[in-house]
Amino acid sequence: MIEGCGFFVLWPVLEEPAPCSNEVCASHVSSSSPGVLRRSLPSAFSGAALPAYNGAVSRINPFFRSLRLPHPLWIGAAAAILGLAYAGIYWHFLRVGPTYERGGTQFALDLERALVRARLQNKPVLLCFLAVNAVNSRSMEKNVLSASPVAERLQKFVCVAAFVDQIPFIEAKEGMRLAARNDGLQQGWLEDVTIPSFAVVRPEFNPQAAADRYDPLAVSFGAQDEAEFTRFLDAALEKWKESRSASAEHSLRAELKPAG
Repeated sequence: MIEGCGFFVLWPVLEEPAPCSNEVCASHVSSSSPGVLRRSLPSAFSGAALPAYNGAVSRINPFFRSLRLPHPLWIGAAAAILGLAYAGIYWHFLRVGPTYERGGTQFALDLERALVRARLQNKPVLLCFLAVNAVNSRSMEKNVLSASPVAERLQKFVCVAAFVDQIPFIEAKEGMRLAARNDGLQQGWLEDVTIPSFAVVRPEFNPQAAADRYDPLAVSFGAQDEAEFTRFLDAALEKWKESRSASAEHSLRAELKPAG
């Protein structure tokens, strides 16, 4: 049998079948065994093509033996390790942690994890500053964020529900930490306490950066109806596309710029 690269499946064509005295066995061999293929071929092909074929395979065989290809079990083990590594990366980076569902849209509750996911998916981030105990906020969630035209557009963002008073659905201590951070971000960065408020940022957004070092793509304060919020999202997406096009053009010019 020839080792490596699947040439072993061709080897029976080069061998003669073992003799068989049983008529049934001989009949089976003559109709199914690849080893007798040579006997059933026209004499011209058997006399010219097969010897050339045999010679080519005989020259290739030592080459593939010299490659010392790894055992299939080692290849399978390596593939399994790579698969587990990929699954771990996906679980660590793409999983946004605890989420809050509204109208079929999953809103991340942890901004930092959401930013990592946005970078990997190359999506803008929609920050929704909300409050559990604010009537305007609850009304906006129920009547606007759940509307089909809005929900369709929200799929183009990584959405974050930045509750500033308390975080629902998670452990109380962690919820207090996230709520305090969200409240500080809204007041220190947006310099506003209006609830609800919305800001669209690039995935490179750094919550720890000074306010004057970052320019959001779009900002909106106060409750809006469905039509107003849809226009807000469309404008933010358009600005996002423009910023990405400008960034790509700048990178291309930098690559084409002659050295020195």
